Amino acid sequence: LLQRMQSAARRMADLISDLLTYSRITTQREPPEPVNLTQLLTDVLTDLDVRIRETNARITLEPLPTVPGNALLLRQLFQN
Repeated sequence: LLQRMQSAARRMADLISDLLTYSRITTQREPPEPVNLTQLLTDVLTDLDVRIRETNARITLEPLPTVPGNALLLRQLFQN
């Protein structure tokens, strides 16, 4: 349980950092960076783990490519 709490706290810190980055996107265009979509989606599913279990959702994840892009925006896409 403590490991899950620590992991959630780490992800929350990452989200806060990502929000700060997002707030700068409109003023500073950064070049796309490689984003591992499999890892990104795995992280999102971890964030949504409680909700997934509450709703008995079934998620099937197959390997996804690494693509050039903005990890924050792609994460928001998958989370939503």
